[in-house]
Formats: sequence, C-alpha cells, structure tokens
Amino acid sequence: FTHHSVPSLGQPSRHANDERSLYVASRRSGGAGAVDAWVATRASTAEPWGVATNVAELNTSEQDAVDWVSPDGCRVYVTAVVDGAFDLWTARRP
Repeated sequence: FTHHSVPSLGQPSRHANDERSLYVASRRSGGAGAVDAWVATRASTAEPWGVATNVAELNTSEQDAVDWVSPDGCRVYVTAVVDGAFDLWTARRP
C-alpha cells in the first residue's frame, strides 16, 4: 500500500495509472451531497499533490465515490448511494 498525503480528504482513494490523478470520496464542504468525488493532481510523481477539486460532473445530491479509473484515465466507474440503494455509473471524457 502507498500512503498518499492529501489534506482534508477522505478514503478510499483511487489513482490513474500514471499516478498523477488521485480520486477520493470526501465529506468536505463545497460538494453537492453528503459524500462527493474529489480529485487531486500533480505534474509528476516526484511532485506533491495539489489542492483537491470537486468533480461536479460525477456527483449527485447523495453519496458518490470513484471506484475504478481506466489505465488511460479517461473512464471511471462511480458508485452512488441514492435513497439507500447502490448504483454503478460509468463516465468518460475525450
């Protein structure tokens, strides 16, 4: 296991294969729901993590988390807990 030091973020975390994007589920303020997906990035693996930003496109008004990131970082699986039921969503970017 690798420890990732990103202030004010929750667990668990998922990172893209290049280890330059780190997705976490967090209850921190500024989100859309109870728990939201956030991402911290860095220019290279030798650099520290930057400030995490809310991934608004992946979040609902309930509980959301990124559970898997594709090797190229362009596709993610997101779980959302809405009304007590777990939903699995996929999202893609160009």
